Amino acid sequence: MKQVIAFVSFIVISHSLLKAQVYLKPTVGLNSIDFSKDPASGHYTSRIGYQGGLSLLIGRTVFIEPGAFYLRESNYITDTTSRNKVKYDTSGFRFPLAIGVELWDKDRHTIGFRFFGGPSLFFPANVKNKTRNDYKTSLFAGVGIDISFFFIEAQYDWLVTNVQKDLSEINVGEKRSLFINLGVRIRL
Repeated sequence: MKQVIAFVSFIVISHSLLKAQVYLKPTVGLNSIDFSKDPASGHYTSRIGYQGGLSLLIGRTVFIEPGAFYLRESNYITDTTSRNKVKYDTSGFRFPLAIGVELWDKDRHTIGFRFFGGPSLFFPANVKNKTRNDYKTSLFAGVGIDISFFFIEAQYDWLVTNVQKDLSEINVGEKRSLFINLGVRIRL
């Protein structure tokens, strides 16, 4: 009986995916990061970073959108007593999985509007002044506007665990990121 249910589910999902609209979305954008806590002897200052990558939007009104992006983030910590700045640069690969709803379909209107959110994984490729295990799973939410085949998106991403595991280190809390993306939608 389990095999029959699994087979029927597979057929229904496959049929839905084959009928779904599919768009390839090459994307570039800017990002800014912050932390939920400043250290006792200083504060963090965000610098503008960048990202680029691809995602695949599958669906029409309700959609799923897996993606792969390379990103670079930058931040300074300033010691309030000595005024020394330490630069924290991170680059790596971000893999978001968005689930969303399109409120206005751009195929029927001039402009499309959508909300989305979901989990995201980050794998550091080049980390200065930190360890490779600092960043893990995060959640994000965002909005997107489609004009013709162009789109612009804004996403807010927050890490769901503390950055440090060793409490003797400076506890900066959770990492928070803002992403602004611009790209094109290519229908497949």
